Amino acid sequence: MAYGRQNGDGPTKSGGLLGGKPATLGYALREHDLRLLPLKERCLLRLLYYRGATQGELAGALGVSRGRLRRMLRRAHRRATDPENLAIVRCWRRLTEQEQRVVRLNCFWGLSLREVVHDGLIAMPPVGGRPGSTATLTQLRSMIRAVQRKARRHERRREGSRPRTEGIGQPITSPGQESQET
Repeated sequence: MAYGRQNGDGPTKSGGLLGGKPATLGYALREHDLRLLPLKERCLLRLLYYRGATQGELAGALGVSRGRLRRMLRRAHRRATDPENLAIVRCWRRLTEQEQRVVRLNCFWGLSLREVVHDGLIAMPPVGGRPGSTATLTQLRSMIRAVQRKARRHERRREGSRPRTEGIGQPITSPGQESQET
């Protein structure tokens, strides 16, 4: 049974718009995951899932083809559910203001680092009494790597605080480690 119109315009229970995901945001996307996205993509997903708008209605409102709209929705969904992006969000408070800005522009909004440098969107702090300048491509790349390291470290700490299991409640055993039952 389709949630949207019967012509395949809207999301459906099975198959759906985004590759077999149910038509509710609660399943794959939570509201707080949407804050990662630019306003346009955030609004598209909200209209599609919360308001029940069809792809045809959204495409008409934006003045784009349905194929283009599908690509936009797929990209937005992928960006909002990317494990690396979600790990970065979980360690957001540990990032400096500059790192947050770089991540928002590059990882979440999809601007390339070259565009960020070209437009001068990241200012570097003054050093040694000299006035600050805009960041270089090398500086931005090292910032992104530092953020990824922080996110991985944060995830490792998070996983270390809860027991890992295989399947349903079965403790993970190392290869070569056999359970000693006698």
